[in-house]
Amino acid sequence: AFRTIRTNIQYLSHKEKCNIVMVTSSVGGEGKTFCSMNIASSYALLKKKTILVGTDLRKPRIFDDFGVNNNIGLSTLLIGNASIDEATQQTHKGFMANPS
Repeated sequence: AFRTIRTNIQYLSHKEKCNIVMVTSSVGGEGKTFCSMNIASSYALLKKKTILVGTDLRKPRIFDDFGVNNNIGLSTLLIGNASIDEATQQTHKGFMANPS
């Protein structure tokens, strides 16, 4: 299903190169993290450079699901205590998240 979503995004953004995909909602528990992780992983499977930014400051989960460190995150970057290079971490290639 996520590969189909990826294909549809590519089709819709064919004329104008789409560099950003944002998944958002005002309600918790709707699957924003799950969907964004899997869409990002779907692009990574195509060997496309992909950056997934976890912006949930209240209940961050992406770091745990990808098995990366959470010492430096978005808030550390935004207040100027870390550079983008320090806040960026590489994950396993082709990772697809499992629903919790």
